[in-house]
Amino acid sequence: MNADEAAAAVEELARLVGWTGPAPDPVDQALLEAACGYGFPPDLMAFFHRFPPGRIGIVDVLHPLGFYLEHPAWTTAYPGYVAHVVMFEQALNRGAEEVDLPYRFGTGPGELLLWGLVEGDQALCWLVTADAPHTWQVVVCETGHGSPMSCQHYSGGAVRLLIDLGSGAKPVPMLEYVSEVYPYAFYS
Repeated sequence: MNADEAAAAVEELARLVGWTGPAPDPVDQALLEAACGYGFPPDLMAFFHRFPPGRIGIVDVLHPLGFYLEHPAWTTAYPGYVAHVVMFEQALNRGAEEVDLPYRFGTGPGELLLWGLVEGDQALCWLVTADAPHTWQVVVCETGHGSPMSCQHYSGGAVRLLIDLGSGAKPVPMLEYVSEVYPYAFYS
C-alpha cells in the first residue's frame, strides 16, 4: 500500500467509526523511527496522522502520542511508546516460550511486532521481514488470557483489518466478536 492508498483507507476507516474530530499533533516519522529502530507501514503512519490516541470499540491501536505525559524528562512521546511496546512484547514472549509458539515478539525478521491489542486478549502484530514495512503481513495472536496462545494470519494491512472488523467481515476467526461486543466507534 502506498501513501495515497493508505490515506484513502484511513479516511474510509474514519467514516466507518464516525471519527470527525481533528487530527492530532503531527507524528515526526523520522524521529519515531529513530526512537524505535524500525520503520512503519504507510497505513499505520497515516492512521497516526489522522487519529489521536484512543480506541476503536475494544481495539487499542498503540499510538506514539498516547504515552507523552508519562515521564517529565521525555520531550516527545516516543520513548514511552517504545517502552510500552517492549514491555508488552516481553510479557508475550514469556507466554510464547511456555507453549512453544512458532514466533517470538520483537523487531527482527521473523518476529512479531506489536501494533495493537484487543482487550489484552489478542495481540495485533506484523510479521517483520527484511522487506519494506509496507509488505509486512498482519498476524493476530491469542495472548493466553483465557485461551491458549495461538496465531492467525490476515492478508491485509493494519488499517484494512480495522475496516474489515467494523464492516462485519469476519477476516480472522479469533476476532469475530470484536464489532459485536461494544459499538465499533472511535473513542479518544
